[in-house]
Amino acid sequence: MSQTKINIKNESSVPILKRDGFGTKGRVVTVKANSFEVTKISKYDEFLKYTLEIKPIDAEKNIEADIKRERSDYGKSIRRRILKELSLKKGEWFQNVVIAYDGGTTLFTTDRLGFDKETETKPVVIEIIILKDLHNINGKSTQYSVQIPGVEDKQAGL
Repeated sequence: MSQTKINIKNESSVPILKRDGFGTKGRVVTVKANSFEVTKISKYDEFLKYTLEIKPIDAEKNIEADIKRERSDYGKSIRRRILKELSLKKGEWFQNVVIAYDGGTTLFTTDRLGFDKETETKPVVIEIIILKDLHNINGKSTQYSVQIPGVEDKQAGL
């Protein structure tokens, strides 16, 4: 692996903001980067982007409020778990499809999900997922609504 030297010109296309009295002293730092050239991202020709909406059915239950109670990635981990439960419940939708989920609203796939194979109509599916081991204030299992609109044609081939 070869190292590439990066020469930084004094002229920048982006203006550098300066604060009076700050940044006048310091030392030279050598930065090394481990990088490689990407010639092809994947064996897949296109990626599709779905926008998910995952909400608790119980109006008193707010995923984002739980972040303060637990750790900062609590909401994301719950949503990831809900998507996993959905993929187990609706396995045929995810068959032979590779997914990447950000834990929020964006799901990338290598092919259309099973409910979205029909391109004449733009379906919107709403599924209810129950997490039996996660209870609300009343001691009942929490329920979440997962809404997935069909992918728009303009989103294909990202």
